[in-house]
Amino acid sequence: MPLPVELLDKIFARHCPHCGYKMEKLGLWFQSVHRYRCEGCGQKLKMTYPEKVALFAAYGGGTENLAGSDLATCGRRTGNIDAG
Repeated sequence: MPLPVELLDKIFARHCPHCGYKMEKLGLWFQSVHRYRCEGCGQKLKMTYPEKVALFAAYGGGTENLAGSDLATCGRRTGNIDAG
């Protein structure tokens, strides 16, 4: 299942499972990331493709309805966000 391109310019948030830090990035960033470091605690984290599918599906990007999931929250792009 490919990730939907119509969500690449939306801001998604993902919480660190270790410290709870809310990291906000564009869908484009989530599409390409595999490993990253929490900006709150510095813990190394992985993001699998099934986690990406669930993240995008939670906000209208797939056939699964995961709207009640605490995996992420999403909003419209409102300003300059560093996608790197």
